[in-house]
Amino acid sequence: MADQAEDIAPADNYHRQTDRIVKPLGNLTLAKRNNHFALKVWLHEDAVALKRALPRHRCCFALDQYLAHGRARAEPHLHLITGHVADEDTILHIFTFDDGALTAINERVLASSSHIRFQADYANLLASYDRNDYTVIVADPLPQPPAHMDSGNLRYLDGQIYDKLISFYIIDDAAEPSFMARHGISMTAGIISLVLYVASMALPYDSYHDSTESFRRIAATIPQNDLAFGSDQLKAMSERRLFLNEERPQHDTVPFLRRLTSALAANGSDVIVSSLALNQIKVQPTDPDINIVVEMKKSPDPNLTALAQAKPILDRLSERMGVDFRLSHNAFQERIGPNNSKTLSFNIEGEFKRKGN
Repeated sequence: MADQAEDIAPADNYHRQTDRIVKPLGNLTLAKRNNHFALKVWLHEDAVALKRALPRHRCCFALDQYLAHGRARAEPHLHLITGHVADEDTILHIFTFDDGALTAINERVLASSSHIRFQADYANLLASYDRNDYTVIVADPLPQPPAHMDSGNLRYLDGQIYDKLISFYIIDDAAEPSFMARHGISMTAGIISLVLYVASMALPYDSYHDSTESFRRIAATIPQNDLAFGSDQLKAMSERRLFLNEERPQHDTVPFLRRLTSALAANGSDVIVSSLALNQIKVQPTDPDINIVVEMKKSPDPNLTALAQAKPILDRLSERMGVDFRLSHNAFQERIGPNNSKTLSFNIEGEFKRKGN
């Protein structure tokens, strides 16, 4: 017994079976419009007794053949008429499909196929469903339609509907639940959790393994000699370390220049610095480190020698710098300035002491 309405057993001696799909997969429109999604199936106690006698066997129901055929055709409008022929009467089931979805099931009872009224009643019933907008299929075990009904919309299936049988296990409400029925959900959840745990461990390890293999492949392409670290490499690294650690002349030069400019600024009222040169590269060890040309602002004193006038300047610079300055070759020059005024300039040289000397 099939029911599309309420989930209520027709009687105590009926057993609820697996619901049947009433629409093709993906087609929800008609099912929602008609407010149903599945066909509820109930089986009489007499049929369930077969399952108890043959517990491991599956059974085929004509209902499933009709539903599968109607869903597979997926025609806009279809009436599938079948039924049961008995000695007393003929029971007809009319399945109505719209776009492959079951929308209605109707039942009609006619006289026995051997009765004198059967052919007329049968023809009238088929004619009531044979409309231009509907395809009507009559299936075995019903007899073929009368010969005068040759409408293009009326067809007959003589056993083809049962070519591919669909089977189900019969559900017995009174039977003891199986092990899987009792523990299937918990076992499935446990298996899924185990799989997820193993995957969470395996994926990082797989990534680590791939990285290790990639490094090994790259390392294998490098010649072994390039990986050797011999005495030449150690010597080069030692020389670089010594070079970086040794004192730089610039470390002394920069503070010296600061002191020099400060000392010269202190004598700003007496002399003018014409030039200043540091000898970074000496041709001879005795060459001076620094050469300075200073020019006196005031006119030279005719009562004093040039050396006597240069000595105070050399003393002040040497005192402030901590370096012994001396007059160089061509130590002084006398020049004629503006307004025929005379000026005296001195060439001074000296060496600054480095650390360790």
